[in-house]
Amino acid sequence: MTLIKRLQAYSWKDYLKAAGLLGLFIVYGYFLFRHLGFRPFIDWDESIYAEVAKEALRSHHFFSFTLYGVPWFEKPPLMIWLTALGFKLFGVNEFGGRFFVPVFSLGTITLTLLLVKKLRSGYLAMFLTMLSFAVCYHFFFHSFFLEFDIPVGFFILLSLYGFLLALQRPKFFYLFFAGIASGVLTKSVIGLLPVPIALLYSLLSRQWTYLKNKTFWLGAALCAAVVVPWHIWESLKFGWAFWHSYLFYHVLERYATPLEHNGGPFNYYFPILTQNGAFAILTLISSLYFAWRGLKRRAYWLPLVAAVFIFLFFSSAQTKGYGYIVVVYPYLLAMFGITLADLFEKSP
Repeated sequence: MTLIKRLQAYSWKDYLKAAGLLGLFIVYGYFLFRHLGFRPFIDWDESIYAEVAKEALRSHHFFSFTLYGVPWFEKPPLMIWLTALGFKLFGVNEFGGRFFVPVFSLGTITLTLLLVKKLRSGYLAMFLTMLSFAVCYHFFFHSFFLEFDIPVGFFILLSLYGFLLALQRPKFFYLFFAGIASGVLTKSVIGLLPVPIALLYSLLSRQWTYLKNKTFWLGAALCAAVVVPWHIWESLKFGWAFWHSYLFYHVLERYATPLEHNGGPFNYYFPILTQNGAFAILTLISSLYFAWRGLKRRAYWLPLVAAVFIFLFFSSAQTKGYGYIVVVYPYLLAMFGITLADLFEKSP
């Protein structure tokens, strides 16, 4: 069927629905980019990442980074590369430095809709999910800053979406591992979160046959081929100093101890997710609904498992960050949209 015939096959209602989703997408995009360059970089993380990217751009050293001329090992290279690219495209300013964060935010919204479409066909669930983003202030707030939480959340979602597709079409294991590789190159160990989530989902749904599929292992090998070289380069050049800062201090110690006065109790993120009463109620209702629906349709367990695991993972870490938990929102909002759509269609 040609493209013209496919377009003719859609009714005016289909185009109206698509226009509704596109309209919201444009509104969100306008909101995200409108004031992106109005505020100066905030002290600490934003200014550090911007300075590292600026030095990389000016020195043309894109594998080993420096901060004021001193070797810097805090984060992997992907977002530094993209920040430097933003500076190259728009100038060394706040807009250029932050440009790719809202790009990943819009990508996250798009992937969330694709996940909803995979779990539940129909326009209503997608539209309600899209509307749910409008009340998720925390997600949009962190889209305005040069932080790595939104980008790594995008790659985690991309990986899990690929995993769900791969259970039916194994070639999508390449997408699963591409998301993992990109996530690791964005925020180190955090990019590996799809692995335990996928394993827990497999345990609940009793789906393990993919472990015998050669595409799965080939994808894992390609993932390693993408992730390992930069780490080897840094190891050969800086030795123990690299691993002490990159892994032991900024990952293991950060998880085991409260660093830089950023500690908090186990329930640190609970008030953030429940400060909006409607959001808290929807979280409870949709979680119970997905747990029940998962008994009949196992795919419903994936967003629930992802949301619970991510919440517990960051809650158990001793070092807390207000933005860390934004990774959980796509799964909660997907559950909101599907739950509300099911309730609306089944109610009198």
